[in-house]
Order: sequence, then structure tokens, then C-alpha cells
Amino acid sequence: MSLRRQKRKYEPFFLTEPRGRRKYRSSRKLEDLFDDDEDEDNGGERPSKLPKHTGMADKQIYWSLIELRNSLQFHKKSCDFMLSVCEAYVMRSIASNMDVGRNPEGSTSSQLRERASEWMRSLKAHFEKWALSSWIESIVEHKTRAGEAITLITSLPSDMLDIWRKSNLDLAVNNMDGNPKDAIVELLQNDIEELIGDPTLFVKEDHAQELLNLKDDKAQNAIDLLDMISVKVNPEDPFHRKCEKTLRRLCARTGLLPRSITLSESDLRRTSNVPTCGGGFADIFEGEYRDKAVALKVLRVYGRDNVRKVMKSFCKEAVFWRCLKHSNVVPFLGVICSEMLSLCMVSAWMKNGNMARFLKANPHANRLELLVDVAKGLHYLHGLRFVHGDIKSANVLIDDEQHACLSDFGLAAVTHDTRTVGLITESTSTYGSTRWMAPELLDPTQSGREAGKTTSESDIYAFGMLMLEAFTGDIPYGHHRRDATVVIDVIRGIRPVLPGTEATSLGFSDNVRSVLELSWDTDWEKRPKVQDVLESLEKSNEEYDHSALLLSMDLDAKTAELDDSNNGSGSDGAFSSREATPSLRDRGARASPVCTATIKTSTSTPLRDEVTIKIRPSASGEGHAPISQTGMVSSPTRMEGSSPPPQ
Repeated sequence: MSLRRQKRKYEPFFLTEPRGRRKYRSSRKLEDLFDDDEDEDNGGERPSKLPKHTGMADKQIYWSLIELRNSLQFHKKSCDFMLSVCEAYVMRSIASNMDVGRNPEGSTSSQLRERASEWMRSLKAHFEKWALSSWIESIVEHKTRAGEAITLITSLPSDMLDIWRKSNLDLAVNNMDGNPKDAIVELLQNDIEELIGDPTLFVKEDHAQELLNLKDDKAQNAIDLLDMISVKVNPEDPFHRKCEKTLRRLCARTGLLPRSITLSESDLRRTSNVPTCGGGFADIFEGEYRDKAVALKVLRVYGRDNVRKVMKSFCKEAVFWRCLKHSNVVPFLGVICSEMLSLCMVSAWMKNGNMARFLKANPHANRLELLVDVAKGLHYLHGLRFVHGDIKSANVLIDDEQHACLSDFGLAAVTHDTRTVGLITESTSTYGSTRWMAPELLDPTQSGREAGKTTSESDIYAFGMLMLEAFTGDIPYGHHRRDATVVIDVIRGIRPVLPGTEATSLGFSDNVRSVLELSWDTDWEKRPKVQDVLESLEKSNEEYDHSALLLSMDLDAKTAELDDSNNGSGSDGAFSSREATPSLRDRGARASPVCTATIKTSTSTPLRDEVTIKIRPSASGEGHAPISQTGMVSSPTRMEGSSPPPQ
């Protein structure tokens, strides 16, 4: 169905059709009251004169209002409502055969005429002003017009209102017998919905340019209206993307945000005086917003003038964040810009922290499930043609249900913008994002891509590094202390060492290994799409037996408890490493190349009864490393001074 607006004319005493678009047609009730010769003079259309007993001033105002209404571009429904009140007054004056509008309720004709004429003149003055406005003025002043319309209907004389209520006009007003102010508010809302239902007005090149030239309050009103449009219009509609583009350009140019995501500082309470944690370019505080726990991410911007510069780049991205709704994307609540918090993003608080900290505290967690969660969130973003730009474990938060959620989406576009890169302070105590950056971002000349621009392919590369973090528990290139050394390795095609067989129990299968290697391919065109990555990880997770890891870790825990118990009591002839090790040292470890010790376990434990461990002394004679073991214990037993088992 075409979205183009159909121009319609107002005709007296319109009727509402039960289906389809509202149509207007003349009422014979009014035409029958006019002289036949006057009807013929006008071709049988709307009469040009009212009967002689109707006041000349009222007649002129009435027909002027009709003509002005037909020249209006917007707010037609609310204007029709006010014009219908005038029509009801004229119709009652004629039908009752009164002398210039005698009120059957008892008011004198002069009093009623004076009140009605004054109100109609005020209505005409507003119609004239609205009719002369351009489309851009009508848009940016829609809130002002709404306020004026409410003031007009509030000042409506009670006599005219009573006549309107008793008329036989079938109007599109649900609350006809109630407060007329409620009726006009409802119609004004309908006008706005009709306006935003036609996004073609905002995507025309000349119209878009007019919007971009707006400033201050007019720009703010246009931003709010475009914000409403982008929320109402189907995201699949091609006009939605164009409206979104115009909105982001206007926000970037003015440094303004839609009021819908600008939060009130009075509703916010910061519950921590010092940052609970910090990223490369921001400090994170705990807070409460309307009694809900939130995270306050405050960008480190120095200088008030610099805040304005960063704000323009920030606003361009923030208007997109407000539309993101996905279970694997951290909910973005809004923005607060104040003297106290500078530039602050407000999002839901995740008490489990980021993925790196969560896995450290919960080594039994299913890493594949967390990676599938991240891949789902990334698939959602890429489906909207949005690039995250900074994927790493620090930007993956774990919610209360222990699902992974992407955060800080699109913030890289602000912190790495050439216009703001020197205005935001980066912490020297945390690793930046260099270790997760694709080769084409570090050396664009070799890839032929735009310098520094993140893409969906660079997101996949970073996701591969995130997989490495999950299975190794370390950052990429953890053996390099400086990022500069990492850059050299990345450009040369040197990738981090893949996890060994010890990671198999964590879910690092051959299929997962293949996905990881493809994700950090030097050639960005050879990297898989996020859909392929998601499908592969989901399949690997289905095949992975996570319960085996839980059982193994449970046995390790029980063995550790048993060792602690035996070491503390030394009873039942149990072997005590605290006693055995000094005796070996006393005898001289070099004198005995291999010694054997037997551990007797408690009869109450579900573990096997006996374990024999052969110990070879180290080269220095100080430590003793197990070289073989017999028995049925599934996990290795660590002796004092021995090297730890692989994790």
C-alpha cells in the first residue's frame, strides 16, 4: 500500500465511514436551509452565503475556517474537531430559526454571539498561522501547536459545547460526552501517529537537508519526532533505515539526544563513591535508577569543551543503542550528561561481572554455552547491520541466569573516532583492545579497507580471540607485556598458541578449534559469517558432555578435602606429604632415583581404596614430581613441591 499522503478537503458535517479512510461529504440538512438560487450559483456545491438572519461576521469566519483547514498540512483531525463545534453552532442557529443564534437554553442571542464570535476569531487566527507554516515548521513546532489546540478547546464557551454535544453529528471522537480536553488530546495523538506513519516526508533529500540545518529547540523537536518514527515504523521497512540515518546525522551535528533516552538526574542515585571497576576509557560505578540497580559507565573526558565534542560523536551511536532489544545484549537504559557525571551511560547492573571474572570464580561453567550466548547477541547486531567493534571478555557480562550478554556495543566508534581520540583518557592499568583487533585494523594498507573502520569481519576476528580467552583463561598474546609487540605479531600473521589437550574437558573439540582458526584468518574475506559460527558452536555444545567436567571437578574437590584431613591428623597410617617430603630431603633425593608411596583413603569416601605414586626427584633435589601412578583415581594427586596438574 502506498505511503503517500492523500490530500483531503474538509466539507461541512463530515461523517465517519465505518471502514477505510475517513471521507467527507456535504450534508443536505445544511444545504436545504439555503436559497435554491444560491445553491445553483455555486454549481450545487457548498453554498457561498448563509441565510440573511445569520450574522455577517459569523458567516465570514465560518467559511474562512473551512478554507484555512483545507490548506493545512498536519494536525487535521484535531482541527476538524474544533471546526465541528463551529458547524454545530451555525447549524443550530439556522435550524432553530433564531435571530442571530438565540440559545434555546435561555442565553440571550447577543451574549452567545459575542462569546462564539470571539472564540471563532481566535480559532481563525491560529488556523491562519498554521496554514502559513512550511512542512518543516509544522514538524518542529508540533508540540507548540498541540499546546495551543488544548488551550483553545479549554476556552470553548459552554454554550457552544452544549450545542455541539446535542448535535446529530457523528464524529470520530470516542469521548464525546466527556471532557473536550481529553477528546482533543486523543485527536492530537492521532495526528502525530498519522504524521509519523508517513516516513517519506523525512527521507526526501531536500527535506532531510532542512532538518539537518535546524538548531536548538527546533532541532530537539525534530529529533524527538524522528525518534518516534523510528520506533513506530517496521525495522524491515526501507524507510526505517533512512529515517534512522537522518536521525543519527542530526544528533551528530547538534550533539542532542532524543528525550526518550535522556534520563533525569534526580531519579539517579550513585551508591559507590569509587569505581567498582573500569575499562579502557571509562569508570564504572554502581547506582540505582528508580529503585533499580544500574551500572553507571562514565567516560573519562577532560574539559567542558571536550565533552561537547565527544557528545556529538557519542549521540550518533546512542540513538541506535536505544533500539536494541535482545536477551544476549545488555539493556541500555539511557544517558545522563551532568556536571557530576560528565557523560554517563546507564545500563542494567550485572552482579556476576564480566566473562573473565566469572570463569575464574566458576571454573566449572560451560564455556560453550557462554560462547553460544555471545554469538547469538552478535548475530542479532549484525542482522541490524550494526558492528560491535570491541568484543572481548571484559565487554561480555553475565546476567543473573548466568547467560552472557554483549555490552559496550558501538562504543569503539566513539573512543576511536579521529575527532575524539585525543579527548578521552585511556587507563594505563588495563589492557586496551589491541590484542583483539584484526590485522586490517592495525595495518589497513595491506587489506585495502578504510582505515580504522570496524566491520562485521573484524568482529568475527575478535570473537575468535574471545574463544581463546574462554579456554585458556588468559588474554590473547599473554606472553607479551606490551601491545606494540602484539601488533608486530598480528601483522606478521603470528597467532597465539592454541589450547592443548587439557582444554578438551572444557569443550575445546576439533570443531571448536576449526571455528577459532577460521575466525582469525588474516584474509578477512575468508572468515566465517556469524551465522556459521553460531551453528557450529551450537552443534559442538550439543555434543559436549559438560557433566563429565562437573564430575571430575567434584572428585578433585573431594580429594583435596581428603588430603587436608589426612595432613591434619596423620592417623590411620595414611601417607602424609608433609611428613614424607622432609624425610626424602633428609635422606637425599639423589640417592634414590625413584621412590614409591601409597595413599590409603578413608573407607567412608566413594573414591578407590588405594593409589600408588612413583616419585622421581627433581634435578635440584628440592622437589619431587610424580612420573606415574596406578590405581583408580580419575584426577592426579599433587604432591608438595610438585608441578601443578594442567588446568
